[in-house]
Amino acid sequence: MKNSARVQLILSLLFLASLANARTFRGNDSGGGIVLSAEFATVGRSAIELLTQGDPKLSLAEINQKIANTKVIPVPHLCYKEPVYNHEYCQDAHYDQLQNVILFVPTKWDEMSCKQKLVLAAHEYFRAAQLETEDYFYSGRFLNDDLAQCWKKPGTPKEQLECADLVGTLEYKLSVLCQRIKNMKRSRE
Repeated sequence: MKNSARVQLILSLLFLASLANARTFRGNDSGGGIVLSAEFATVGRSAIELLTQGDPKLSLAEINQKIANTKVIPVPHLCYKEPVYNHEYCQDAHYDQLQNVILFVPTKWDEMSCKQKLVLAAHEYFRAAQLETEDYFYSGRFLNDDLAQCWKKPGTPKEQLECADLVGTLEYKLSVLCQRIKNMKRSRE
């Protein structure tokens, strides 16, 4: 085995060991955990639906089939210690592929803007569907207002008009979705 392959194997094993030692603190479910899990799931599925409308390469039916059994569980903290540098890393959410569960921190969730929630929830669901890794390729589109992919290619005037209509429709749906997200938070307060 070459030295670089050996080093990569060792680093991979150390990273997996750090994940195995990840601390997830599950508190009592008295803080509205079920409601928050439902909110996270609703936001994530709505975000995916919006993104699939703007990108013909994404199939909502296929994604929904892949994520149908993914559970969402709130946890007070989601931290792990990186073994090489002995540094603690905390995340807002994490998809655990072995258990097919998305863990998220409700206090962090409540502090997020609408677009941040859409990115986070969509990202974790896209990871569950095995369509996204750490690159935020699809979910990051909420941050740079890049929901419709049709504008990236030249087209006929009719196609450009249809694209403009799609962009307007998606922007409207995004504003409605953000209002729904604000209302969800208000109803919990």
